[in-house]
Amino acid sequence: MVLLMLLAPALALAQTAPAFGQVRALLRRPHDGPSADELRAVSADPTAALLAIALDPGGWGIERLRATALLAERPEPKVLAGLEQLARHDGLASVRRTALASLAHGPAHPALLEKVAIAALADADPHVRLEAVHALASPSRASRAALATALQREQVDFVKQALVQTR
Repeated sequence: MVLLMLLAPALALAQTAPAFGQVRALLRRPHDGPSADELRAVSADPTAALLAIALDPGGWGIERLRATALLAERPEPKVLAGLEQLARHDGLASVRRTALASLAHGPAHPALLEKVAIAALADADPHVRLEAVHALASPSRASRAALATALQREQVDFVKQALVQTR
């Protein structure tokens, strides 16, 4: 429900902008996604289009992944809220993992990152859990406790190994 509340205004705004289709086309091209310069060439501020594409559950997976990764460079509150929603609730594990990585590698928001990464330690997908372990590499007291609990319950070897390495 919250995802739809975030998606509706962003999608409506982005689809009315002439650059929306051009941003989507850049995200869909084979091999590599667009550079920041390529995005700026079609839109002075592609943030609304990127957010709408990332939040669109009916969109192509590759364009959603690339848009989510590109949002890491944009620290606006609306983008951070969108990344949090994607990391917690998206139906595609690869989008959840990419959103978590975007929060971890973007401008510093340690409290938000810690909250989302701790929740992701319980994700159904082991690759999302592994990304959460990496995001909590410099853990606070709350993170250390969550990592210890996750280690006790983890069943997948490669995630368990990463958890052991955080000790």
